[in-house]
Amino acid sequence: MKNDISSEVNQLRSEYNEKFKEKEDLASKKVKIGEQIKQTISTVKEHKRLRSEANEKIKIIKEQRDSKHNQIKELGGEVKDLFQNQNWKRGNRNNKDKKPTLGSLKKKIEEMKIKLETEALPFNKEKLLSKQIKDTEKEYKKLKKEEDKLSASKEKSHDILKLKREAQSLHLSIQELAKESERHHHEVLTLAKKVDLLKEEEDKVADEFKVKKKECLELGKKLKEKLGTAVEIGRVNTHKRNENKKKHYEKIEEQVEKKGEIAEEKMKKGGTLTMDDLLALRAKIEREEKESNEENKTEEAHKNDSHKNPIN
Repeated sequence: MKNDISSEVNQLRSEYNEKFKEKEDLASKKVKIGEQIKQTISTVKEHKRLRSEANEKIKIIKEQRDSKHNQIKELGGEVKDLFQNQNWKRGNRNNKDKKPTLGSLKKKIEEMKIKLETEALPFNKEKLLSKQIKDTEKEYKKLKKEEDKLSASKEKSHDILKLKREAQSLHLSIQELAKESERHHHEVLTLAKKVDLLKEEEDKVADEFKVKKKECLELGKKLKEKLGTAVEIGRVNTHKRNENKKKHYEKIEEQVEKKGEIAEEKMKKGGTLTMDDLLALRAKIEREEKESNEENKTEEAHKNDSHKNPIN
């Protein structure tokens, strides 16, 4: 019976230790998955932050690019206004009869003024020369105004080209930032799926942990019951052993007492005592002395109790 109980206890203890280890392994696995989820979520937040930064930069650069486009549009309108009704630029200058330049007109004016001042001309020729000077000066001013418009248009066209290059550069920056934003967005989506999968795995491990915990509790309860049974059986067996020892000692004492009485009777009759007789007689005397001492102690204890609690 004892061996059966011990075997059952050992078997239950082995099963319990195995289940407990499995439970602890699942608990560790759940903690690790939780750490992975936490770390992945942190990475997702970082990619979201970088994506937002890229989108914010795109917004700012788009405003700058749109501003450049508006400037280009305004300058284009101004250039168009400058050349409105000025077809001479593309037309007359390509004809064989070329118009005079500002330099030739200026030289002509200076020559006519010198002639007017230095030569003695008849009144009618002087009057005609003065008119020619005024007409040439008008032509010079008109041509100067046209040339100024042409110069202004060239300057504005140069500004337009510069603005277009700047707008194109900004557009390329927007495209690069858009790629960066898209890359971070892709990482956010990929990592979000990973978090979902990890959470599913975490829930699965949590369920397995609950099952193992329940199994551990049930095995622990059974083990406790078996241990209680084993202890009770051990107690009963110990009690039996003690009873058997007591009976054994009582039997020996009885035999020693009997031998002592025989030796004592033999001594009274003057017979010769053997070594066994002497040992039996000595044991009998020691036993009687021991009983006498115990009786004396008991009487002394009663006396002390009566002094402590006197009856009135």
